[in-house]
Amino acid sequence: MAKATKKQKEVTLEQVLWNCRVALRGFGSFEKNRDSIIGLAFLKFASDKFDKRRQEIIEEHGNISVFLEKVSFYNSQNVYYLEEHCRWDYIVKNAGSNDIAVKLDKAMKDIEEKNPPLKGTLPQNVYASLGADKNAMKSLIDEMNKISEKRFHEEDLIGRVY
Repeated sequence: MAKATKKQKEVTLEQVLWNCRVALRGFGSFEKNRDSIIGLAFLKFASDKFDKRRQEIIEEHGNISVFLEKVSFYNSQNVYYLEEHCRWDYIVKNAGSNDIAVKLDKAMKDIEEKNPPLKGTLPQNVYASLGADKNAMKSLIDEMNKISEKRFHEEDLIGRVY
């Protein structure tokens, strides 16, 4: 008898956000939880746009670091430049580290500094002050990682998350 395969049900954006809230249950205040989730959604969205633009630059100019690290090549297409430690793949890779909250706070601070139009808009010192353990933070990041650009490609994704 053939083994039946379970079809994985696609989760909605609302389910992902709910699971993010569940991951933070018992940590921080309502406002800090909200701000941390919105901040991560922004980081994921900005990283997806950054990665897409980076691929376009590679196709246009080749894999040449002078072009890949030129901020104006990103800004000219309304994409925020993200340093390596601010990119979503770096955050996912380090999601289980003991200092992930500090890494997230530093990423938010550095994104604002590198992109002046964002000054005063991203959560600052929120992740470390949540008091969430590394397992809760990893769970939060894993949930946020389910938001794919292919499925949730709306221009106003951040507005919808808010």
